[in-house]
Amino acid sequence: MADFLPTSITKAALRTLRYPHATIAGLKTLVDGIVSGNPWSCVPYQRAGMTMPPVEITRQTYTGTVMYQDAMGKIIGKITVAVPNLTGFTSAINDILTDPDLETFMDGVALHDPLMDKATLVVRACWSDGDVFNVTFTRDAVRLSAYSNDAIINNLEIWADAIPALG
Repeated sequence: MADFLPTSITKAALRTLRYPHATIAGLKTLVDGIVSGNPWSCVPYQRAGMTMPPVEITRQTYTGTVMYQDAMGKIIGKITVAVPNLTGFTSAINDILTDPDLETFMDGVALHDPLMDKATLVVRACWSDGDVFNVTFTRDAVRLSAYSNDAIINNLEIWADAIPALG
């Protein structure tokens, strides 16, 4: 019987944030700055015959819940929204909050707690040696995955240490 033989060594690392990001909009701004500013000094690379940017957002999801409260303060219903972009998320939450028909159907008052909102943004980047890796940002953690060169984690550690929101 044939054996599985390792063909590469990939690693993952997690940085749990001391304080979660205050808003998902702030998290999105941080990630947009990474894409536009390329603070990790990444390089373009080839994928399926196409030149890819050095750093790009490959996936983003925003999730929030609007709860409905009765006259006694009891939560009697909820609507959860999961949207692939921040603009759509903000619009969906606002539309639900201001829809009088939904309040009537739910028989309660609509409430939204932005501190409970969740966001996941995945950034793909290419190190100077061609090592393509992912960095996943959430409100409370940053996960580096699919890397093999330890210089990548060292570079991201130095970068993250200089950003108070990632402490």
